[in-house]
Amino acid sequence: IVGRRFGTVKWPWSATKSIAGSLAFVAGGAAVTYLELLWFRAFGIITFDPALLLPKVLLLSAVCALVEILPLQEVLGRLGDDNLTVPGTAALLSAFLL
Repeated sequence: IVGRRFGTVKWPWSATKSIAGSLAFVAGGAAVTYLELLWFRAFGIITFDPALLLPKVLLLSAVCALVEILPLQEVLGRLGDDNLTVPGTAALLSAFLL
């Protein structure tokens, strides 16, 4: 939504993906993920140091944004659909980082 409204500058390899949209993806994804983890922490479901977790969440969101803008569908066909690759990347990275 942000990219469509404010995304006049596109990535060189993607005519449909904008830098503004990617930055909004990282900010929104990191914020929602971090808040959700804080919610789980408040109820004792998980324990972590919030200051140590934030950089990991930002990295996770940035890598997912990168996967989203790569032209993987051209290389992998239907398996490269970002509706599959982004959640898959998030799940794998979460298992290692969080």
